[in-house]
Amino acid sequence: MKKYSHLREKAVELRENGYSLPDICERLKKSKTTVYYWIKDVEIKKKNLFLKRCQEKSKKNAIAAAYHNKTKFEKIHKEYATQAKEEWEEKYKDNDEFKLFLMLYLTEGYRKGRFGLSLANSNPTLILFAKKWFDILNIRKKDMKYSVQIHVDQDETKVKNYWKDLLGASEIKVSRKSNSGKLGHRYWASEYAVLTLEFFDAYVKTMLDYWMEQFQLELNGV
Repeated sequence: MKKYSHLREKAVELRENGYSLPDICERLKKSKTTVYYWIKDVEIKKKNLFLKRCQEKSKKNAIAAAYHNKTKFEKIHKEYATQAKEEWEEKYKDNDEFKLFLMLYLTEGYRKGRFGLSLANSNPTLILFAKKWFDILNIRKKDMKYSVQIHVDQDETKVKNYWKDLLGASEIKVSRKSNSGKLGHRYWASEYAVLTLEFFDAYVKTMLDYWMEQFQLELNGV
């Protein structure tokens, strides 16, 4: 033990000053088992410093995770940019029905997200049309999710069953929108509430972003 007495003293000092077990192991280049045996009965005297280090470490890990996700998305975008261009030229550039879908998504779809497709509407015809293309694009067979937001005066069971039958869905997630008045004369406009359909696939969303961009350039005569 005399051989490592100076390391043990340093480990105790670090522990008293709020360093964690992994931090001490890293500094002293010793195993967790050894260091734990040295500091297991040592009381942390500077607890605020310990908490600060924990917070800094968590922040550092969060930044690293965010950078990893950003790098991963950039890689996905680069890999699928070429494929998106090829498919636009070969399959979709002259497909009028697909362009109608792009127009629908541009107006009703959620465009800020980078990892999936999401579109909401109360019109059953438009929802079915969007679902058709979601199914076509969902070549990796990601789980399709359905949800509706209903008003306080709408029948939850009726709304869920309607969309289940229409879409062939096994589950519809329901959330209630608090509104002070009744639907009244507005009832006809959204009898079965607003349905959102979505699936998450960063690869597909990357290509869809490219196709929407090309479509808009075409509309502008570019």
